[in-house]
Amino acid sequence: MTFGGVRRVVITAFLLLTALLALLLASPRLLAQTASSTGTLRGQVTDPSGSSIANATVIVATPTGGAITATTNRDGIYEIKNLAPGNYGVKVI
Repeated sequence: MTFGGVRRVVITAFLLLTALLALLLASPRLLAQTASSTGTLRGQVTDPSGSSIANATVIVATPTGGAITATTNRDGIYEIKNLAPGNYGVKVI
């Protein structure tokens, strides 16, 4: 192989590696755009002494004026899934 042939192989390999690197760096951004655009709200309800409150009703006011309710488990933990981005209000009764 001549020097010109070797040079061509090196340039081609460099270009392929550069393209591969660019693709790998862009992949997280592309995947992030296709990921779910919802979130989860988790919390724990406790009394002033820090003890967990089981079976408490948690009301979440949505940005559209609706409400979602959840009940805490035996450890006082609640979870509400599939919430769209926005500002929410949380109230415990």
